[in-house]
Amino acid sequence: MRIAVVSTHPISVLCAIVPGSTDPRCTASKIFPYILAQKPLLAVFHRNSSACRKLEETRGGVVFPFDDNIDMEHASCGVDREWSKILHNLPWTPDIDWDAFERHSAREIARQQCNIFDHVLDSP
Repeated sequence: MRIAVVSTHPISVLCAIVPGSTDPRCTASKIFPYILAQKPLLAVFHRNSSACRKLEETRGGVVFPFDDNIDMEHASCGVDREWSKILHNLPWTPDIDWDAFERHSAREIARQQCNIFDHVLDSP
């Protein structure tokens, strides 16, 4: 199940909420443009989603992870708490780890693929 939120509220220019999926295999392909926006970000994803790992590695946003045994009341309180912290501290810019971000860039992934192709072509 995927959930999407679109907002035209003025606060959406300052920060974003990225609701994820209950699917732990969700990769959240749009997470990198959100990080590049350099705005405060609250992401709600299954804890086994690669989006959680990428956001934590890059420090691109606040992650509220959940698992299959989620208690909705606990989760809603946690999301509300994290969102309140973000709003209370506006305006601010995330301290993104650009080296970690680069490891996930299209250029780096293409470089890794080319290395594999080169290795295969160089093999006897």
